[in-house]
Amino acid sequence: MPVGQRFFCAAIAALPFMSASAQSTDTVRSERLVPVADHHQHLNSPMDARALAPPPLPVVKLPPALETLIRERASRRRDPDSMRSLFTEDAVTLSTRFPTWETGIDRSVWAVGWFPPFQPYVLRPAQYRMRGQVAQIMGYYMDAASPNEILGFFDIDAELGRDGQWRISSEAGSFPQLRKSEPLSADDLIKLLDEAGIRRAVILSNAYFFDGLVPIPGDDYANVRAENDWTAEQVAKYPDRLVAFCSFNPTREHASRELDRCAKSGAFKGVKLHLGTSPVDLDNPVHVAKTRKIFEQSNRLGLPLLLHLTASPEWGKRQAEIFLNQLVTAAPDVQVVVAHLWGGAWYNDEVLSFFADAVSNGRPGTKNLYFEVSQAALITRGKPAMLQAIATHMRRIGLNRMYYGSDTPLPPGESPKKIWEDFRKNVPLTDAEFRILANNVAPWAH
Repeated sequence: MPVGQRFFCAAIAALPFMSASAQSTDTVRSERLVPVADHHQHLNSPMDARALAPPPLPVVKLPPALETLIRERASRRRDPDSMRSLFTEDAVTLSTRFPTWETGIDRSVWAVGWFPPFQPYVLRPAQYRMRGQVAQIMGYYMDAASPNEILGFFDIDAELGRDGQWRISSEAGSFPQLRKSEPLSADDLIKLLDEAGIRRAVILSNAYFFDGLVPIPGDDYANVRAENDWTAEQVAKYPDRLVAFCSFNPTREHASRELDRCAKSGAFKGVKLHLGTSPVDLDNPVHVAKTRKIFEQSNRLGLPLLLHLTASPEWGKRQAEIFLNQLVTAAPDVQVVVAHLWGGAWYNDEVLSFFADAVSNGRPGTKNLYFEVSQAALITRGKPAMLQAIATHMRRIGLNRMYYGSDTPLPPGESPKKIWEDFRKNVPLTDAEFRILANNVAPWAH
């Protein structure tokens, strides 16, 4: 059994839905097998909710003629004939009904008339540039009845004609499925864990949101401290159920200071690093060197690390080699946990196969290398070959190195109960293997 692996002991065996034995996962007596612990959970602070579903930017004041142009454009949204006077003869628009570029005024006004917001909307400008007789306006399609509800995004180019009138020369609309984000406290999460029958959870701070790519007003480090502190306060309400990991961007100047602060607080059992959101480029020696210092510091402090590794479409075996050889080896005395089995985002068989080879061959750095499985079944749902590959690689790595995690409350609508049910239904493991996974509890999750 690898160093650090533990199972729940007899002291908690009396709890419902738990194993009756600390030593043998084959003696699970639960009528409904569920994980003892969820090693990848998040709360959603009010600051998180604002960052994940930001309100529209303030309205920018346009010159009167441009303001009239976009007001008329919205008011004639379902009348292509009347819109002709608002577009140039060689206009280009992005059709969203049949995704393509439409050229010429006739096809352009027809395409704009079929834009997805079928309810009345207004065009709310957020940015604009003007250079001589050309202007670019960027903003939102807003619900006319709900001024703060974003329906989509627009990018409009306009040209000043010889008659002194501004007309639209191109319009591209985007209508993504906008996420709705509401705060989720420890009280809310405990109810979801109870519904799933999960006893414990590791809460990973979302502070890295505010230390990388996600824009939010205020001082970055102040926001990071505030988010870590909020997480600690929430977790402290349920000390017998929840443990906390702090987070930050490992390449920032304040990273070492925040790690020391979190360690001295006694409120955190480990460190969560998200190389994608931070972002950390493992092909950049400067980024690697700064991140290695955090690994070394975490090792000195005795704090395990859990990492989302995927930071770019180039994430592959080369970056996984750098991670193992230059980062994991800098923290030989603590567990280093790869999130999402292969590091996160889309399924990456090359990386998962690399990790399986490294562990099975006993490569340096793998002694305390562990993996958690959150999102694995969701990303590969409906793809039997990928699911079978996942099961094969998990066996090569060893089920005793696997921790269960769900990464909820994201995606929206997926509860811890549903995530576990999907994982058990879709990943082709045996009942005995599911029992091992369900009963694996990291030493830092107690």
